[in-house]
Amino acid sequence: MTSTASPTVRSVRLLLALGCFAGVCLGRLPAAAEALPPWAAEAASFETPPNLGDAKALILLNETLVEFAPDGRRTNRTRVALRLLKREGRAEARAAATYLHPADKLRQLSAWLRAPDGTVRRFGRKDIVDVALDPEMLYSEARTAVIDVSAEAAEGALFAWEAITEEPPAHAQGVCILQHRLPVAVARCQLRLPAGWHATGDLLDHAPLAPLATADGLAWEVRDLPALKVEPLAPPPDQQAARIHFDLQPPPPGRGRPPLLRPFANWADLAQFARTRFAPASGTTPAIHTKAQALCAGKNTPWEKVCAIADFVQSVRYVAIAANLRRDGGFTPRPAPTVLATGYGDCKDKTALLCALLADAGITAYPVLCYSGDRDAVHPEWPSPSQFNHMVAAIRVEEAPDSPHCVDDPQAGRLVLFDPTDQFTRIGGFPLSNQGGLVLVCTPTAERLTRVPFATPAENHITCSTRASLSPDGALAVELTETDRGAAAATERCQRNTRAKKRQSLADGLKEGIPGAIQLQAETRDLPGADACELTARFSIAKYAQPVRKDLLSLRPVIVGGLQFPPLNEKERTRPIRLHAMERELVATFSIPEGYRAVETGPDLRLDGPFGSYVASTAIEGSTVVFRRTLVLQPTDIPPSGYEELRTFLAAARRREKTPILLERQ
Repeated sequence: MTSTASPTVRSVRLLLALGCFAGVCLGRLPAAAEALPPWAAEAASFETPPNLGDAKALILLNETLVEFAPDGRRTNRTRVALRLLKREGRAEARAAATYLHPADKLRQLSAWLRAPDGTVRRFGRKDIVDVALDPEMLYSEARTAVIDVSAEAAEGALFAWEAITEEPPAHAQGVCILQHRLPVAVARCQLRLPAGWHATGDLLDHAPLAPLATADGLAWEVRDLPALKVEPLAPPPDQQAARIHFDLQPPPPGRGRPPLLRPFANWADLAQFARTRFAPASGTTPAIHTKAQALCAGKNTPWEKVCAIADFVQSVRYVAIAANLRRDGGFTPRPAPTVLATGYGDCKDKTALLCALLADAGITAYPVLCYSGDRDAVHPEWPSPSQFNHMVAAIRVEEAPDSPHCVDDPQAGRLVLFDPTDQFTRIGGFPLSNQGGLVLVCTPTAERLTRVPFATPAENHITCSTRASLSPDGALAVELTETDRGAAAATERCQRNTRAKKRQSLADGLKEGIPGAIQLQAETRDLPGADACELTARFSIAKYAQPVRKDLLSLRPVIVGGLQFPPLNEKERTRPIRLHAMERELVATFSIPEGYRAVETGPDLRLDGPFGSYVASTAIEGSTVVFRRTLVLQPTDIPPSGYEELRTFLAAARRREKTPILLERQ
């Protein structure tokens, strides 16, 4: 199992099912003239679906055949044909077969390019470049074989490719991806089974469609699939793709023999499977005992011990490792003593170390399977390890302080969810990317999934206060104090770490968000005894207030701390808008120069919607003008039908924050 640190690795199982369109550019000598294979020639005759919009290429055929041998081995044959509709579509002329080395075997990768003049070239083994799927990982078995002909493709060309990979026996389940970020004219998935085998399957994120029973299995075919659209504030598009989830039922094994493929009848079965592979790595040893005793020295309560151990495990260096994936390596950690001795590990390694140290201190913790990055990724009706990409922990501490990220288990009691991989989120908090999703807490009595609670807006809170002194010439001297709490504090720690890696000063980083800032001095610190960070800064901006006419100055009320949302410029929306809980407060105080008075400050504004509220007001208090704003958003998914309401809400808020304060010289 991998962690949130590498989106590419998080998608290994998806890529293995899909045969992704990715690769690297290479040069080659032209291959000999050929004819298209019959299946590609047939695909070339498919009708172009309507409403392609600005699509740069069209996938005419996306076909996957999954064939199982009597001993459980699996052969995947992927066939793809696409038409390059525009010049920029040439980049799509890439074939890629993803596999796990050395368990899997790449049997074939071939490609054909038919130019607009009808000339066909064939590309094969000598044109393949084999690369690591994620070169940033310390070690990964996942590799991608690539044939890239984008440099030779032209608008109007037809590109087709075929890949065949072979896998050893594994789980009695699988995924077949039908939809893509390009529109698809025809998508097919076929299961071919040995005699005596049976299969069931469901089509997800698409209108219901029963499979067609074939002579030796099942088949699905769908047409005119739209492209997976990338839209601001939308859930990850890959998890919204139309796809098949299938389960296999081989014949019962002989007496005393294990099943050919590992089935998962229910969530209790999967939890037991995960515990069996996790438990041997999380036991105590003399080294674990010595470390636990040192961390807990002077700690009087179980919660103090939990905090000390959690802080230490977070500090252990995260390194992504993907090994033995075909033999359940995605769920089998390295032994906790090894992780402790080497000082690095991935999510399951760090979780094993955490559980081992806690157990030595007399505190029970359990591994938790989750999907990081999309709270809707796990489907409760399909108990499968393929639905998870991350491992965290659930810690049993009755005396834990109130936290929104606690769950109550009927047998295990109150459990605090904790991600030891996220070095920036303190114990008691939980990463935003994991909130709201379904997780499997692998207790001995686990029978069902658990929904991770959302944080409240107050647990992702920023208070920004600016005190600014304005000169008659329009120059502004500013003192800034910003306090970030909960998830906002985790974000600030992450940014601090990023700046440190880039050797960038805090002041230089702030200048990017404060146009015109000069003489900027800044510092940040964690507040003791609280999950909070504080930023303080001093800076000036020349000619911040602009003359409107001889006796009138105009200044913007928001110097820093404005609304941070991507622009929602499209008139229509096809996918949901995903909002996280947040609360943002701003108080901007301006000292008016002597001889001036505020004559216009903008109207008070209150906005309310099903997703949150916005309140802004300006008050004149003697020789100062004070602008106050509070934005509160609830964690919610807004359907496309609510898109215009959110656009109107944010547009009105932005207009209010751009409404200038006018000062008149008396």
